[in-house]
Amino acid sequence: MKKIILYILLLMSVTFGVNRTYHRLTKGFSTAAIKTDLPNRGEWESCLPEDEVRSLFKQIFTYYSHGSQSFAFISEDQNYVIKFFKHHRWRLNPMMQYLPLPAYLQHKRAIWQLKKLETIEDTYRSALISYSKFKEETGLLYIHLNRTNNLNETLHIIDALGIEHELNLDNIHFVVQKKAKSIPTALLELKKAGEKEKAKQLIRGMIDFSIYRRIQGYNDKDPHFIRNFGIIQGRVIQIDIGGFYQDPKKGMDYFYERELTKIKNKLMPWIEKNYSELSDFVLDEFNTLQNDV
Repeated sequence: MKKIILYILLLMSVTFGVNRTYHRLTKGFSTAAIKTDLPNRGEWESCLPEDEVRSLFKQIFTYYSHGSQSFAFISEDQNYVIKFFKHHRWRLNPMMQYLPLPAYLQHKRAIWQLKKLETIEDTYRSALISYSKFKEETGLLYIHLNRTNNLNETLHIIDALGIEHELNLDNIHFVVQKKAKSIPTALLELKKAGEKEKAKQLIRGMIDFSIYRRIQGYNDKDPHFIRNFGIIQGRVIQIDIGGFYQDPKKGMDYFYERELTKIKNKLMPWIEKNYSELSDFVLDEFNTLQNDV
């Protein structure tokens, strides 16, 4: 009996190790991870893509990166990314979903399910805000948040292991966005080139957009400049579109007093570590904005 138990434990350990290794190699991506059975919603509807976007689907997209909400694949010409939502993170484990549970655990399961649905709604609402209100400022070209039967496009992608997959885009929720150079990369390149004034312009561009977004009535749950912003042809855009929300109770006074402080506190550690020559400038920019209110 002991041998059987040890064998089972060994088998479970090996299986777990293999799964973790595979997950690491694939970066967590699988076609099952991006599939969804969510019911369509009227507020998530979008028009069919224009010819510019349809032409992109003829390219092969290769795994590029991933975040908390999506997997990103980059086009052959390196100018566009398509982001597939991580639906596997928004589903309960099948055993947890269907396993008979005592009443108190059934209540917890219901709470977990509700939280996952709220996360989906927040993420999709933010994508819609980005597309309808800040399309130019986010580089968004198209959003597809419902399953459809009239898109009629097939996309070929290559995952992190080099395996090619064919996707029927009618069945997938995704967004298409222009590819931006990350702000850290851009700032470090400017530092190396001695282009301090251009680096300052990037910092101002990020701050200016944050103010503009708030004037339009929107906040960002994660105002992390270094992670959320990029640059396209000299223009700053917000590449992370997952955190926009409306809160009419938080006016401009709240933004200047609280939100700008949060932004500053998240930006300054990177600046001090990687581009300390800009530290005084960045602090002066924030202080001026907050003192002039």
